[in-house]
Amino acid sequence: MTRKLELFISVNDTRPIDIYKILLAGLFFSIVPLGLIFGFFGYFGFNVITLNGEQVFGIKAIAVGLLTSCIVSVIIAVLVGTFCCVGLYIYSQIKELYVKVIGLARIQKNDKPQ
Repeated sequence: MTRKLELFISVNDTRPIDIYKILLAGLFFSIVPLGLIFGFFGYFGFNVITLNGEQVFGIKAIAVGLLTSCIVSVIIAVLVGTFCCVGLYIYSQIKELYVKVIGLARIQKNDKPQ
């Protein structure tokens, strides 16, 4: 049997590394596949990957697309994460901010509800 749990976390209790992790995961899993798609288009001869002003084709296009998308996702995560941390810090000085976390917990037969 499962029970729904609700937990409120203050933004003051979160660490900046948590914000960076969330942003990096979201950006990495959205930008890197796009870079791979562009790399595969470049592999088949489409003019989608440019490096130092020259079009890149073949296996090199896949490598450049993958490497570039990884670097771009890290740079965007660092910039947006920094702005987000500063903004949350300033807002938390004005008003307390809480995040509601909802999860499921398994209940054993012998456990008593609280």
